[in-house]
Amino acid sequence: MSDDAARTGYALGIDGGGTKTHAVVVDARGRIRGEGYAGSANHEAVGLARAAASLRDAAGAALSAAGCGGPPDAAWVGLAGIDSSRDVRAWQSRLSNLARRVRLMNDAELPLCALPHRAGIALIAGTGSIALGRDSAGATARAGGWGHTLGDEGSGYAIGRQALQAVTRAADGRGPHTALSERILAHWGLAHPEELFARVYPTIEKGDIAQLAPFVLEAAHE
Repeated sequence: MSDDAARTGYALGIDGGGTKTHAVVVDARGRIRGEGYAGSANHEAVGLARAAASLRDAAGAALSAAGCGGPPDAAWVGLAGIDSSRDVRAWQSRLSNLARRVRLMNDAELPLCALPHRAGIALIAGTGSIALGRDSAGATARAGGWGHTLGDEGSGYAIGRQALQAVTRAADGRGPHTALSERILAHWGLAHPEELFARVYPTIEKGDIAQLAPFVLEAAHE
């Protein structure tokens, strides 16, 4: 069978963040034929093996939903945590069977690639946060993307962490009562703020804390 005969006419797009991975399969006309979701694909947060498993799970679900019987013709992959040539090399062997042609980049580059001449500014505020800009001549500038210890201001993780600090301050009497206490304790099935110790330490993931951000938005709205 020739390579042309083996082509599926399908392309795979993957957006892998700190909390979830979203995969989409489109046909030659750009119509969405299948979607799939999985957990974090940020290898800096969950390790390369687990991040790669999330990517495979999301891609597999999308390809299955599309009824794609073979590897797609191309895959365009944007992942949080892809910040250097070393990161790209670490991923290459794990992406080789994903599609006939694979393109890998930082997730902040994905929206720029959809703009005319790839010029504009992309701002991502998910589990982490990053801003990336490119002008029509190809010059780029970046702010953020430093991870939860050094940066990620305005991200779901940062907002969730501040929410937890508001709850602990209220529990100590160092801060005012907050409606976040009831919301967060109920969300995690806890009866008292002191139980936050066992819930948060030692191995809670960033995505779990980032999922508290909507409670802050709800409380602010009320």
